[in-house]
Amino acid sequence: MIKGLPAVKFVANLLLHKANCELEFRGIINDVSNLGLPFFRCHQSFIVKLNHIQRVDTFNREVQMVSGAIVPVSRRKMAEMLRCMG
Repeated sequence: MIKGLPAVKFVANLLLHKANCELEFRGIINDVSNLGLPFFRCHQSFIVKLNHIQRVDTFNREVQMVSGAIVPVSRRKMAEMLRCMG
């Protein structure tokens, strides 16, 4: 951010994966990530629902969701995500 200029919010197409469907909508990913637990922003472009994680692969830094989807986890977020999962 440049001093003196307001922060810019980027509206984008967001895709919500559910067990039986996908929903696409316009929004700001930061607004979704601010929902709090059980939602967790594990990567710049991904938010997961912690109680829908089936498997965590710390070596490859990814999680497998109960739907079978593989989601990347950033190096910085892995430890925090594991703490939140308990």
